[in-house]
Amino acid sequence: MALFFVFGFFFSVFDPSGPSQNTWYVCVFSGWGGAPNGLGGLYLTTNRGGSWTKLTGSQFDRVTSITLNPTASAEAYLTTETQGLWVSENMNNATPSWTLVGSYPFRQPERVFFNPFNANELWVSSFGNGMKMATLSGVLPLQLVSFSGNHQQAITQLQWVTANEVAGDHFEVERSLNGQQFDKVGSVIAMGSGSQQYHFTETVSASVLYYRLHIFHNAGSSTYSNVLIFRENSSYITDARLLVNPVTASIHLQVTVPLADKLQITLTDLSGRQQAQQVMNVSTGITQFEIPLPASAVAGVYVLRINGNQIKKSLRVLKSGL
Repeated sequence: MALFFVFGFFFSVFDPSGPSQNTWYVCVFSGWGGAPNGLGGLYLTTNRGGSWTKLTGSQFDRVTSITLNPTASAEAYLTTETQGLWVSENMNNATPSWTLVGSYPFRQPERVFFNPFNANELWVSSFGNGMKMATLSGVLPLQLVSFSGNHQQAITQLQWVTANEVAGDHFEVERSLNGQQFDKVGSVIAMGSGSQQYHFTETVSASVLYYRLHIFHNAGSSTYSNVLIFRENSSYITDARLLVNPVTASIHLQVTVPLADKLQITLTDLSGRQQAQQVMNVSTGITQFEIPLPASAVAGVYVLRINGNQIKKSLRVLKSGL
């Protein structure tokens, strides 16, 4: 990975392919003071700053950053204040050529990052347009939409829903008795097309059980799901509780009922305005599931109301600003 630092109007990058660190790229936002004066752009030194070469001519002025592709040394992404996002595939040339990334929908990108766990993913931050993600192959990585489960009388039933599936994705179900050491207990091949729903069932008795999914993507990377926790109990006491609070993108809820029930779940802000609503069927025993927060939900306190035949409860949820 390249090493970054910012100083004044400069943004510098060491070329990671040079072990002696003699090669530096420097992005200049503009010449000092006054109107644009043609000094902004991308500069290169191969002798630790002894001499400099401008690589962008008069094509750009307010250049804010450069990111080299860690798996392709000749490829780099350049961000500018008003001219958008640019890519070069011949950084080894004396004068690299630059092509506008027309699919990027904003003129002021700030930084470009490669996902260290999936080199196919490119993340771009901006001034005023949030964070955007793209894939170099054009194929979006498999997305785990939800992972939920139920446990009663030594029988565990897991369900998960996905999006963006492609051929070659697969899942491994992992179980733990202590929440630290997980063992593979099952494997499921992804159907490999769009959005799908999966089920996994096993019979095992223990005082406490932890489950998670190990998701293997066709691009070679892997990720983990959230962890579900079930505690064995011969007589289930009706209850609903938050597993995580504060929350970020979704609410993790655990519901325990002695008999199967149909729950009406409503999320409102403190003024009573409804933000989300969901109907959830739960089986006897302990059920854990996620309730996605709407994209419009801002940081603050919300009220989650659970209404069923056996349970009526309100929980306060804190939405984090992170």
